[in-house]
Amino acid sequence: MKPDRPRRDPNKVHKVIKYEHPLRVPTRAFFLAVPDEIWEVVAARYEKPISDEDKTNGFWHWIWKYNIPVVICEGAKKSRGIAHPWLCGDRPPWSQRWLPQP
Repeated sequence: MKPDRPRRDPNKVHKVIKYEHPLRVPTRAFFLAVPDEIWEVVAARYEKPISDEDKTNGFWHWIWKYNIPVVICEGAKKSRGIAHPWLCGDRPPWSQRWLPQP
């Protein structure tokens, strides 16, 4: 979470703690909800079917089932920012300068 009034870092005089995890709450993986229209685009890109059973189990189980490449990053905002069907297992067009070319 990002507090409205961040507290000062006791180890760094001029720094505040910008993001903090809630006290005594275990950390966990965060999987964004993916709309069906995005799921369909990803399925078409990888030429994989979406069955009724897949719909029941959900997008992330389907990703695991077909071993579709994913991007793992820190933070929900970053995840949402890169959650585009054209990025799934590929590189975005603006990344040409910092990612190796295929």
